[in-house]
Amino acid sequence: MTKQEFLSYQIRETVNQSLAKVPVRLATITCRCGWTRGIMLMYQCLYCREWFCQDCAENHFGKTVAQYREENPQESA
Repeated sequence: MTKQEFLSYQIRETVNQSLAKVPVRLATITCRCGWTRGIMLMYQCLYCREWFCQDCAENHFGKTVAQYREENPQESA
């Protein structure tokens, strides 16, 4: 599946849940790796709009959460 086809799949996934009136806290999204999780636990890229699980997000964004926190301690909770 191409990136555009997968992004269209994710959009349909969210639209269908919205039409079914699924509350956001119960909504799910599927990552390209096949893992389906609650949307509140996923990461969406600002530029390409694809949703990722944490492992895939770290790969997509180029650094781990631990690396980011080490580099930006003032912004880490």
